[in-house]
Amino acid sequence: MMMQQQQRLLQQAAQLQQQAMLSSFPLQHDDYVHDIAFDFSGKRIATCSSDQKIRVWEKKQKLVGASGGASGNAGMSQSGETSAFGCAQEQYVVEWELVEELSKQNSHSAAVQRVQWADSEFGSILASSSFDKQVFIWEEIETKDVNKQQWVKRINFMEKEAILDIKFAPKHWGLTLAIALADGTIKMQTSKDLSNLTQWSELCVIKLAQGLPGLGCNCLSWNPAFDEPQMFAVGCSITAQQSDPLSSVDHRENLLQIYIKEQMAPGFTLYSAKFPIHPHTSTVNDVAWAPLMGRSFHMIASCSKERVVVWKVTVRDIFQGEAGLYKDPIIEPMLNAEAHRGGEVWRLSWNLLGTCVASSGDDGAVRLWKKSVKSGFTQIACLQANQ
Repeated sequence: MMMQQQQRLLQQAAQLQQQAMLSSFPLQHDDYVHDIAFDFSGKRIATCSSDQKIRVWEKKQKLVGASGGASGNAGMSQSGETSAFGCAQEQYVVEWELVEELSKQNSHSAAVQRVQWADSEFGSILASSSFDKQVFIWEEIETKDVNKQQWVKRINFMEKEAILDIKFAPKHWGLTLAIALADGTIKMQTSKDLSNLTQWSELCVIKLAQGLPGLGCNCLSWNPAFDEPQMFAVGCSITAQQSDPLSSVDHRENLLQIYIKEQMAPGFTLYSAKFPIHPHTSTVNDVAWAPLMGRSFHMIASCSKERVVVWKVTVRDIFQGEAGLYKDPIIEPMLNAEAHRGGEVWRLSWNLLGTCVASSGDDGAVRLWKKSVKSGFTQIACLQANQ
């Protein structure tokens, strides 16, 4: 009897652990969901949709029961481990609760395409972009009611071109937002006063290099390293003008670019577009710069139709300090895989250690790619939408 009870408790623990790892909930949007973003702590999610709504969700733990009892000699801890005590132990599952909906007056007038959290060091701040060619900055503030907050719009940036991506810079560069436009322009907006988010200034404007007509900036990702110059990677789009079969230019050579801000320089300049192979034959849908975490090299993931690629990028000689920055980075592929059954691969995301990257695509699956010491990156899991 004792062994059977322990096996039952272990099975319950495994089920609870799986529920905690893979939790699903209805987003309650009325149209296509374009973006989902976690805050820094992982306790809140922001979602945006073609229904012009932005929703903020908060992680809650719900008590679902207790295990063990006076008649047994084994219990289960909250973490799912068995214990040798007969007392009952509480069990929890994770639920996501809708705490705010930003769809009232002064909101976007078209589908909301991107939503991004700023670092929690600056407070609770969200940026959103829409097909109405506007970027909004939202801030959560205290109200007169005790323990109640509300979201207010602080400022909006109007653009003439379509906005394809927005990304906050790492916190050590201040509260700075990069805005990627369809005409190949990137604008940097920075907060003048953190206590007054209605005051922002344009830091610089970057035009994608290589002089190609119609080169669009489809996505970007910042270098998170605090001890290196400011850098970001850009994934470019191929427009109809670029796809002209009579053109003699191989546009695949320019779909990935890295930009750098040299010391004392007023703006960013092209650092490298010299990638050794050209696996992307169409628009790069997403690019993700991995956390550094003590490595001597960086990893940048990129994706497009059928492809997930991870690049090893070495930008400096670590034994020479600040003087060791290379004039041209050393770039080589670590993963070049056909993925998601030949469909478009849309989004990428790294874990906190930079050892595992997740990709999502048209096949309705999220695939996990993990780096091993000997064999590089391999697929370790495939999570289907119906799981």
